[in-house]
Amino acid sequence: MKHSGVTLVEFLVVLGISAILVGISGGVYFTFLKRSSIETEARKIASVLYLARNQTLASENEQSFGVRFISSTGEYILFPGTSFNPSDQENKQFRLPSQIFIDSVQLQGGGDDVMFSRLSGATSQYGFVQLKDRKDTSLAQVLCIDSSGALETRTACPEATLEYTGAATSGDLASFPSNAGWGDPAQSFIVGLQNISVREVQLYVRK
Repeated sequence: MKHSGVTLVEFLVVLGISAILVGISGGVYFTFLKRSSIETEARKIASVLYLARNQTLASENEQSFGVRFISSTGEYILFPGTSFNPSDQENKQFRLPSQIFIDSVQLQGGGDDVMFSRLSGATSQYGFVQLKDRKDTSLAQVLCIDSSGALETRTACPEATLEYTGAATSGDLASFPSNAGWGDPAQSFIVGLQNISVREVQLYVRK
């Protein structure tokens, strides 16, 4: 007579497979939670920037508003006026949760403040703010700030056209771009953003 049932070996195999599946699904779940958390924080920063922009456009109290980013403490501060005053009692302070930090602030001009025009809502401090998870730095979210004042949260910002006016040559203009046809390697141009690559330069020389 044959007995139908589950042997100890079969039971242990099923138990092992179940444990593996639970471990995998648990890891995916926690990764999802961390990714969701960092995306939420990026959207919170975007909402504060939009608030500063909208208040500026509305000329609330007949003044401008901006946002200061402090990478060392994970803070971002909504402030009134054309420059940041840390002792202003009207400042509104926000702080990232401990597991998330500001990895990079790259703004045109090289500062830490984003200001908006009272007429158009545009900003000359365009660029990006990147957030990362402390325990898993592969989890990152970037807040892209367009020169028009538009904001977008994503994993990477699209390439932007850089423009630098008022540049001075770093060498003798008589040898630039040089009769040899390859230009003077001593010439340099400076932009406000760091860690960027430029694939093409269009040069306009005024006499």
